[in-house]
Amino acid sequence: MTDTFPDLPYAWAEMPVGSSGEPVTISFTVAYAMGADSPNKDPGFALLSYLTGVEGMTDWTEGGVALPSRSDVPTPAGKEVLAAGSAYARPGSGFMPGWLDVQKAFQDAFTAEIQNGTFSAAPVVEATKSAIDAALGA
Repeated sequence: MTDTFPDLPYAWAEMPVGSSGEPVTISFTVAYAMGADSPNKDPGFALLSYLTGVEGMTDWTEGGVALPSRSDVPTPAGKEVLAAGSAYARPGSGFMPGWLDVQKAFQDAFTAEIQNGTFSAAPVVEATKSAIDAALGA
């Protein structure tokens, strides 16, 4: 955000408590892998070792929204609010019926806002809410 939209004010915030009365957020995990038939196993292993090591993980968690999975890599400055959510996060895939439809509605609306250059949150929120309501039978 700082590089691409330097004049756009933004802030991280924890999700508000909803109707459950408990804080909830979604967490996604990532993994690295190398194919068994990779012709470049040695350099591939070197890269994976770097990315999952202290130095590499420190480097790549400084950008984006990824948080370190290693206890010896500190939470990047400014992402403390994201790390706080890990105490009550739920898996981000399959945690509710119809989740893939909800995810698709969000992604489609978000992508449309970017492609149209309108950058409005309202259509993204409405599309996501409609998909959640449909998934939950509301």
